[in-house]
Amino acid sequence: ATKFGIDVGGVARRIGRFQAPARAVLRRAPALRRAVKRRQAAPEAARVYDAAGAARSLDGSLAALGVDYVDILFVHGPRPGDTVASGELRQFFESARRQGKIRAWGVSQDEGLEVDFAGAFAPEGVSQVRADLLNPAPRPADLAFGVLQRPCATLTAALRADAGLADRWREALQSDPLAPGLLPRLILSASTAATGCRAILYSSTDPRRVAEAAAAVSAPPDPETLARFLALAAELRGGAAA
Repeated sequence: ATKFGIDVGGVARRIGRFQAPARAVLRRAPALRRAVKRRQAAPEAARVYDAAGAARSLDGSLAALGVDYVDILFVHGPRPGDTVASGELRQFFESARRQGKIRAWGVSQDEGLEVDFAGAFAPEGVSQVRADLLNPAPRPADLAFGVLQRPCATLTAALRADAGLADRWREALQSDPLAPGLLPRLILSASTAATGCRAILYSSTDPRRVAEAAAAVSAPPDPETLARFLALAAELRGGAAA
């Protein structure tokens, strides 16, 4: 899959090697650090997603990847206030599919989920949202991404901070919830049901995390354990919301 509406490429790769020295400078210069934070906090300008931008992005991606087609071309990260020219985009997507450049298209949202940008491309479009068992999608979607890191960090912090909570989880699961690999296995196994999405996407550059994901798929926890885990997570989510 590839996306348009996200600014990546050679420039980002080239500046990557300068980021660590830049961070060091910012740590030593509080005034400069505050100025950078103000710049980062400034509201971003509304963006326009149209057929011309999609064509440039798709052709650039095909050339950069050295392939003839991509499986899915996503409208990436539209936010409330952005303009998504759904009519002309639909025509472009259908044309690109006839030409063999894409197999499918859709919308990938990671913020502003109160606005359903994917609805304009239904039923053909693929909907992808950032969601996890503590932050489920506000509406059904085809794919969920970002399913592991955020809930794993939240649950780990909560269990380490509250010995009583950790004891209750240990008793319910009949296992130490902080044992290496257990939370990732439970989270990945439960995420499809918890997010309300048809499938989840997971990727990592950490071989250990990839092994954990493979184990969750090949040998998931038994249904009773998963049900207890989902109930514990829902209880924690409800407490946080209150």
